[in-house]
Amino acid sequence: MTMGLILLQTILNITKYAFHDYSNNNKRLVALNLRYNNIGNQGLAQLAKSVSIHEAIEILDLSVNYFDDTGVQALCYSLMMNHTLIELNLSGNGLKVIHDKCD
Repeated sequence: MTMGLILLQTILNITKYAFHDYSNNNKRLVALNLRYNNIGNQGLAQLAKSVSIHEAIEILDLSVNYFDDTGVQALCYSLMMNHTLIELNLSGNGLKVIHDKCD
């Protein structure tokens, strides 16, 4: 298995457990810091699926993860479905103007 596939699988495992529904134990994941994890476009697309259905996340740091405007497309759709996120850090990814990508 290549390093890229290992990293992507690790990211998927993190999101699987990080976004797990802890409501039965009165626990909520409200902040997730994934900066400097080399997520890339594929990882961002997988993460975006979780972001769209998670109802407690308020802060998400995706800075310096080597994705580009292509990866942001999936995230934009997810953000339209998520109504709890109040802080999102995408710095250090070399993105162009983000609001143009979410129209």
